[in-house]
Amino acid sequence: MRAHVELAAGQESVLRMGAIKFLIRQQPYEWTIYDQTMERNIAQSYANDMPKDPLVVPPGKYTILIRTTQLAQPTTLVKDLEVKPNTIV
Repeated sequence: MRAHVELAAGQESVLRMGAIKFLIRQQPYEWTIYDQTMERNIAQSYANDMPKDPLVVPPGKYTILIRTTQLAQPTTLVKDLEVKPNTIV
C-alpha cells in the first residue's frame, strides 16, 4: 500500500493505523480488500500469498471479497468492516 504525505521541513505527523487479520479454514483462489471510503482496491492476492501477519490499513470501512476458483465470480465475504485506529479486526 502506498501513501503520499507532504510535510514541511522539521514537521512531524502521527499516523494512527488499524489492521486486518485473516483467519481462514480454506485458502480462497483470490481475495481482495476494497476501501469503501476511497472506492478502490487496496490489496489483492492469490491463495499462496495469504498474509500471515495483520495488514496495516488506515481507519475506515472495508469490504472483503473472495473467489473460490479461477472461474468463480467474486463474492462478498464481509461488508462494512470497520477498522479503527490501534485495532486489529
